[in-house]
Amino acid sequence: MYLAEKLSEIVTSKGATLMLSTIATSIHNTTDGVTVLLEDGKELNGNIVVVALPPRLAVSRLTYNPPLSQHHSSSLRSITTWMGSTTKVVLVFSTPFWRAVEWPDVYHYDDAIGQWNDASSELPAPGVYAILGFGRSGITQQQVMAQIARLFGDHVLQYLISYHSVDWSVEKWTSSSVRDGHGYHPSASDVLRSGFWDNKMYFSSTEMSDREAGYMDGAVRRGKQVASKILKSIN
Repeated sequence: MYLAEKLSEIVTSKGATLMLSTIATSIHNTTDGVTVLLEDGKELNGNIVVVALPPRLAVSRLTYNPPLSQHHSSSLRSITTWMGSTTKVVLVFSTPFWRAVEWPDVYHYDDAIGQWNDASSELPAPGVYAILGFGRSGITQQQVMAQIARLFGDHVLQYLISYHSVDWSVEKWTSSSVRDGHGYHPSASDVLRSGFWDNKMYFSSTEMSDREAGYMDGAVRRGKQVASKILKSIN
């Protein structure tokens, strides 16, 4: 949570208002700017709105007035959410046994977890080490531990301290009803990266980036691009 907390500090230090646990339901193009309607009935009014949801969520969780064209809606819906159908697991062990043997190929796409990484901090607490894995949606702890046993031997299971997992495909605010694949990074057209409603609305998630789409680098790059466009339009 450190990154999120630090970003929160920066945003609020600039005089901006950060609203948590607030659900937007629709965005309206008005004569004076834009209006965002919230689930609790309140309104937020401004000159420009930036939608930072993954494209599929942007069209499934929000409505627009006037509506987006069928072509634009379909195009946004076709953009995959990177890791949207992935389960992320973190296994904490008392010893980094994987470092003592020849580490097998980190990619195992035919198994429960398709990719493994050493997730220990540079200076881990004594007896606390972790590995991080990404796999298909719906996998269970039993399947993951069975894979660990196959890779390193049954004896390493005794070193497990804790097991943590998140299945992104069932997370309401990160995944749509459309299932995403694992192998292809999202790609958006220049038309979708342009401003809508006479440049009063932009889509600005990492999936919309022209480079590193799906990654944090893509999110930063796309955010800078949109911010630059907005600053030029108001100066």
